[in-house]
Amino acid sequence: MNHAFTVEPGAEFPVMAGGDFVFCNFAAHDIRVIIQDSPRTMRAGSKWRPAGGFVAGDLIVKNPDPVNPVAVVLTIGTGDFDDQIIRGEVTVNPGIRGRDGVFIDDTRSTVRLSAAFGNITPREYTAGQLIGETNMDARGLDKTNAPTVLDDGRVLVCDYDGDNWHVNNDFPGGAWEPLPANLGHGTGQQIGPEIWVPEGQDLPVVGGRVVYRVYDAATYAHRRDIVTEVPWVGIPANPNVRSLVTLPGDRIGVLSATSGDDVFITDKAGALVKRLPVDGPNFMLVRNNILHVCTGTMRPTGLQLFNATTLAPVSDSEQQFPVNNTNTDAAAITRDGVLYAQFSSGAEMLREYSVADVTISASGTVSACAGSGRFKAGQVDTIAELYTQRLENGRVLASGQLLRAVLEIYAGRYMPNDYLDYIYAVKADNLNGISPRVIDAGGQSFAAAGIADDAAGTFPQTIEITLREGLL
Repeated sequence: MNHAFTVEPGAEFPVMAGGDFVFCNFAAHDIRVIIQDSPRTMRAGSKWRPAGGFVAGDLIVKNPDPVNPVAVVLTIGTGDFDDQIIRGEVTVNPGIRGRDGVFIDDTRSTVRLSAAFGNITPREYTAGQLIGETNMDARGLDKTNAPTVLDDGRVLVCDYDGDNWHVNNDFPGGAWEPLPANLGHGTGQQIGPEIWVPEGQDLPVVGGRVVYRVYDAATYAHRRDIVTEVPWVGIPANPNVRSLVTLPGDRIGVLSATSGDDVFITDKAGALVKRLPVDGPNFMLVRNNILHVCTGTMRPTGLQLFNATTLAPVSDSEQQFPVNNTNTDAAAITRDGVLYAQFSSGAEMLREYSVADVTISASGTVSACAGSGRFKAGQVDTIAELYTQRLENGRVLASGQLLRAVLEIYAGRYMPNDYLDYIYAVKADNLNGISPRVIDAGGQSFAAAGIADDAAGTFPQTIEITLREGLL
């Protein structure tokens, strides 16, 4: 039977299969296969028949490359296996390779961006530090209960009863604008192009069950309702659907309980997958594959932690964000930290705290020259490693990770560490003293070709980036 998987740089991958032999069907570079503590180097075409065979869990694949992941296909079974037939492949479709060596369909497209840096003063935050706060009473939004943070940085809020929904397109400094309709009763999540918000009341036709209300993330138009198998227990005066989080494996976690009840895990169709016993859940957050369930009526006094993939309990040492012992109804993860809806000093507050040590290197604006790109009224931050200085003519000289900076400001979110594996070509007005500057890796990504994101140029300028699907 074939087993296909990817091993990260320098990492090991246990293969849960046993047999008499292992045959390497594909590997972009040499791998180390370890069976019962006996290692062997294998490559595409290698076969190993260890004495006595092996059982599931005995076989471990190690990627010796410290930089690039490797895609691997192993054939494992009993009996014999002979693959000495010469095989070939002819394709009429253009294709590209990533840094793991896999040949994939060519989904590349070019986005032409106009980039400018405004604020070039770095800002540093330590874990747990208050980044900023907004008095919601002063904005006419009392009893703020459920902040929902979208991928582009928009923040949605509703009051404690699930009414009075507002959006801030440039949080925290922007204006709060009312939405045309109420979305639900708890903190929601963006899943792809949609906003999912839990609803536990005001739907008498499906009374007694929690409902996922699904909306278009761009227009807020209602798309559908998903009736779940999760029981709703509460009273209209005390809505108890407080929190919804996404988990690996297309699963949803929803907190549908008053004090002392549990957290429920469903699939995206609403079927119940698992029920987690939690003592007095208040709200939930997921960060770095750890599900945090904050407990305590009205005032979070503790945490229960679970592995977000296996849902097994984990120790307190796995905590990934600070919990403030104050009157908190709900919370949501932002780009830089965690956003708490808190009541203190007689006012409803939204407070954002940093979850880790982070340096904001610069802020700026990036828009698509075709006019169809994202738009934010204010400056958007980047954590790219940059050195910047303002020239006498008002332009900004920047050096370092320019591509990461431009993409982060354009997308409104931080790039993953493997972002160079999605980029294949760049054309810029000026880079490193060359105008125009063209860098093209051909059929390989920048990561596969070993091209670093390290250049210098003056801004504003126009940059064209050719990249495949999956980054923006």
